[in-house]
Amino acid sequence: MNEPSHAIRYRVMAKVRDEDVAFRFEHWMVQNHGPDLLKVPGCLEFRLYRDSALVYECAYLFASETLLNSYLENGAPALRAKGRALFPESEVTFTRDQSPLLADERKPF
Repeated sequence: MNEPSHAIRYRVMAKVRDEDVAFRFEHWMVQNHGPDLLKVPGCLEFRLYRDSALVYECAYLFASETLLNSYLENGAPALRAKGRALFPESEVTFTRDQSPLLADERKPF
């Protein structure tokens, strides 16, 4: 029997060097990178959180692990290269992880 297909969260933690980089990074994420990701097949949601003055959490919800893996193999290298060109490792460091969505309950705003 096949396992049910679950949506999956892909999370990127970004630590920026200083407030000047933080300002540029935040602007780029909101104006460029997030919208670019939402054009990727299977990417359903983009959220950006500022955990502290110099740490961001970028969360993407993909419809399935298969679609996330397709993005990671085919789309991510080009988008990561764009990001690295703007933000070298001396300015921003990244860590990445992923986890399946098990429940999603929301209360209206």
